Amino acid sequence: MPFPFTPGLTEPRLVDLSDPSGDLILDADRHDLEAALADGDVDALARIGGSFAAVIQRGVTIRLARTIGRPLRYFVAKRSSGPYLVVADRIDAIARYCAEQGIGWQFHPSYTRIVPAHYMVELDQIGCPDPNPRYRRFFTPRVGQGAPDAAALGEGYLRALEETVGKIFDRLPEGSPVGIALSGGADSTAVAWAVLGAARARGSAGRLRFFTLCVGDAADRSSAEAVARALGVAAQWKAVEASLEDISLPEAVRAIEDYRPLDVQCAAAMLAFAKNLRRAEPDLVHLFDGDGGDENWKSYPLEDSEITIRSVVNNPLLYHEGWGVDSIKHSLTYSGGFSRGVVRGYAPARFSFNTGDGRCGRREVSGFAR
Repeated sequence: MPFPFTPGLTEPRLVDLSDPSGDLILDADRHDLEAALADGDVDALARIGGSFAAVIQRGVTIRLARTIGRPLRYFVAKRSSGPYLVVADRIDAIARYCAEQGIGWQFHPSYTRIVPAHYMVELDQIGCPDPNPRYRRFFTPRVGQGAPDAAALGEGYLRALEETVGKIFDRLPEGSPVGIALSGGADSTAVAWAVLGAARARGSAGRLRFFTLCVGDAADRSSAEAVARALGVAAQWKAVEASLEDISLPEAVRAIEDYRPLDVQCAAAMLAFAKNLRRAEPDLVHLFDGDGGDENWKSYPLEDSEITIRSVVNNPLLYHEGWGVDSIKHSLTYSGGFSRGVVRGYAPARFSFNTGDGRCGRREVSGFAR
């Protein structure tokens, strides 16, 4: 139970820098999300589809939750009146806020904490020492439910992809252009097929534009063009030309705020793609990206990793949740697994398609939430 709140002694305070415009909530709305979070109802959170991140305050208790596609992190700042929580999508947003408030000396990146995807995190603001957060998972897929048949599993995977893409497509503004990143590999081809099917079913295939990052004579150009021809959309396909100078690993690290080599490399390519796509297609806002199939299928070769077959079998959300909040390998500061993989596409796109520095608006809530 939370420690009793004493007005004037410890004033609960929340500074919310997160950006709800990044949500893509399916089968519910923002009100449903915030109500479930306010009640601490993990079953209600589990029924909300799509991608979201939210924070809510009730008395001294603050609850945070996010899905895999929306980063969310927090930092405990201190004032003479007591602690308060700064919440944001990004580490640099928290750093900027602390500097603006004259408490930059309190900040260090390692002092920030990531909200694990698919967990509701509860924090009580009761002063020093800071209490440990409480974690409650709201999404736990059942293990061993699929047929032991690769073809049947593939069909189920594509049906789920098709259904989700259709729901997302219906949320897009009518008549707006829709982009699809197409490398010609299995992941992007599956997404392109699903988006094309959704658009054709709605009589909107003419809205689609297919784009491929091309750096020199990379094989993606010919592979993607062959896929576009096979799908019957060659006239809607375009190569997005980039130079080697457009590939910047430091910029990628800055965009994703992470350090894993594969994610940094992927983010660098995505950043080059997004920047050049913005120049070529300034009216394009909505982009489907098919990265992440390896993580979904847990198909990384064991010989190229420190993992074992036992760790794969025993971790149902391996690559999605990293190693879990109760494990020694779990990072408190950085996102993990597939969540990190999503950020390597999400963050570069925001950098290129928005302000270029990750900035967003700010909401402040003092005292009790309203």
